[in-house]
Amino acid sequence: MKSRLSLTGLCICRRVGQNARHSTGRRYLPGRLLSRALLLCLGLCMVPCTMLSCRKKLEDIIPEEVVPEAQLAAAPEAPAPEPEAAPVPQEEIIVRDTPKAVAAAPFPPAQEPDTSAEEAPAAPRPAENPDYKGGNGTILSYVESDWVRKIIRKCEMEVTVGSMLEDGKRIVYGSMEKENPVATLQDGDELSILQQCTLEYLTEPKDESGSDRGDLWYKIRLADGTDGWINAGDEYLYSTTPYYGNAYEVLGTISSGGRNWTVRKMDQTLSVQEPLSIRDKPGSGSVLYTIRPGSTDPARTDVDVTAVTEEEDTQDGRTDRWVKVRYKDYEGWLFGGYLSSERGGPKYGVPGDRIAFDMGRAP
Repeated sequence: MKSRLSLTGLCICRRVGQNARHSTGRRYLPGRLLSRALLLCLGLCMVPCTMLSCRKKLEDIIPEEVVPEAQLAAAPEAPAPEPEAAPVPQEEIIVRDTPKAVAAAPFPPAQEPDTSAEEAPAAPRPAENPDYKGGNGTILSYVESDWVRKIIRKCEMEVTVGSMLEDGKRIVYGSMEKENPVATLQDGDELSILQQCTLEYLTEPKDESGSDRGDLWYKIRLADGTDGWINAGDEYLYSTTPYYGNAYEVLGTISSGGRNWTVRKMDQTLSVQEPLSIRDKPGSGSVLYTIRPGSTDPARTDVDVTAVTEEEDTQDGRTDRWVKVRYKDYEGWLFGGYLSSERGGPKYGVPGDRIAFDMGRAP
């Protein structure tokens, strides 16, 4: 299009000059000069346009960059472009990349193996842990296998050997095996009891009350400093073990009659042979029921004892404990000064009294 315009302008200029010459009949110099001047101007304007048009045509024919075939053959094959990673949601970026967004739990520091646990494993505890306020009866060790249950309790007291101690219970062994005796107890020997251990044999038949058969051992220390073990029973543990069934553990306290009474667990049977009132509290509680042996109740009325007070009281010149009992549909407290026991030995199954009695001392 630009070329056509340039040629058209050239023809017009030449035509102007010819018309000027013919009109005068001779050459018209000024018109000729004007024609050449116009041609020069048009030529100068036409050069850039022509160059742009030619460059455009060359670009259409020749690519921007021509690489020789030899260079293409020598060039290594370009790796395939990696696919772009799918955009990660903003919430995931916060969780993964921002430490403040997720507080990961730190790994625990490396610890050396505890070899002490292999040498002295921690003793498991029974399901119910009796409360003895850290005193005698507190369980120090509890181990149970398929055939035996071993319980070691704190039992610290001083005793004197009495004449009623059986011969088989006078032998002192170096361990809880009836081998290698180290001493024999004599009447009047003073010794310290340190611990009580019961071995309950779980595979042997129980007695009618459900008690396990087993061995009762006491760890003792003689006056000369010799330590050893004595076997105080190899029968059913209910009849030989003072702490059987967690007897004498602390159950709580009761305030009554201006005093605080410590209540301890007990499981035995006592008898009433004269009128006696069951009260709702120890001391001066309200009367719930009055037992009248030989009248409204049997001449020898047996009551089930479930607890006793640690403290003693004095009623009508008698000093004794208060006893919690169950009788008929009543549950309350009786003064122990009017109760009696059919069996020999201490009236109450207080462990310390039973141990002293088992060591041969009369109650």
